[in-house]
Amino acid sequence: DALVCYYSFSKSAEERLRNAVNELHTMCIAATERVINDDNLLSRFDVPIQLWPALRKSWEERDKNTSMAGRFDIGFDGHQLKMFEYNADTPGTLLEFSIVQDKWAAAVGCDVGSSGAASLHKMFVQRWKELNIKGRLHMVCDDHEEERYTALYMQRAAKEAGLDCRLSVLMEDFHWKDGVIVDSEDVEVKVVWKLWMWETVFNKFLEQNKVKGQNGVSDSTPSLPDLLLSPNIRVIEPMWKTITGNKALLTVLVEMYPNSPHLLYTSWTLTDSLRRTGFVQKPIVGRCGNNINVYDKDGNLLAGTGGEFGDRESVYQELYHLPYFDGYHPVLGCWIVGDRFAGFGIREEKTLITEVDSPIVSCRVI
Repeated sequence: DALVCYYSFSKSAEERLRNAVNELHTMCIAATERVINDDNLLSRFDVPIQLWPALRKSWEERDKNTSMAGRFDIGFDGHQLKMFEYNADTPGTLLEFSIVQDKWAAAVGCDVGSSGAASLHKMFVQRWKELNIKGRLHMVCDDHEEERYTALYMQRAAKEAGLDCRLSVLMEDFHWKDGVIVDSEDVEVKVVWKLWMWETVFNKFLEQNKVKGQNGVSDSTPSLPDLLLSPNIRVIEPMWKTITGNKALLTVLVEMYPNSPHLLYTSWTLTDSLRRTGFVQKPIVGRCGNNINVYDKDGNLLAGTGGEFGDRESVYQELYHLPYFDGYHPVLGCWIVGDRFAGFGIREEKTLITEVDSPIVSCRVI
């Protein structure tokens, strides 16, 4: 018989994780509000000042059910449970953490316990119902394999919730008609679920305005900013989540909650205390483990990655020593759907940095 390998969690450990993640989510929402209401803080989050009114409006309207999900990356050694970051804008691995876990268990004949994310798919479906979407939901993504199958998975969940969905890759499915954006069937776009980072939207907005010399409706195919910055289009995830998912928020959290057992000290500057513990340098905006450097207390580089975010400002986070099992370091991905803990899974990597191709492995709650 083939050896079936998986991580196991006790139900009490799962409950501890649930409570910690719900608490961290509440803290992040409070920190987001503080940033949005403080010009000095907001100026450090790489949001173009021209879009601050739209950002603040999205926050004021947050009770209109516009947020779907987010994923915390958590370190846990069986004793300490620490937040690394909150992927609140464009969390990946939706498919891999949800229905794939049960399919894996069925394929290998594993009937021990249940998946750490056994309820995740059902909660996605329920959340689509709660969002109270009228008319067609347009789902948009880049022309990238992982984004395509992630969008197809969320389309499946939305259809199970009874929604009319249309998946559009890039912007080729859209055009202008009578001053509004419509799809190729001339259905007006009113609600969009996106996989593009808000950071990408902001950059394209600045580029577009530089070329056009002014803001306004394009006379050709609608651009990404035309679509996602339109005041007449509801976007999921909303713009305010670019603050929640920005790693600069880590510095605000440690200031607001200095006694939290779940936060790692994080600063804009490399302090002596960080040098003594070892530290992780990470860009405030990034994804997939890009442009991260990990140093020990002697200043030795333990791990580092390149990528497209090297020109962003960085924060410095206290080094957390991940556990080590059979040559791999596990990191927990803990899901929030709406405002509730929705399950967890594990990614592991041979180095201290989890990247886009890091394996997602099975985790069972026993």
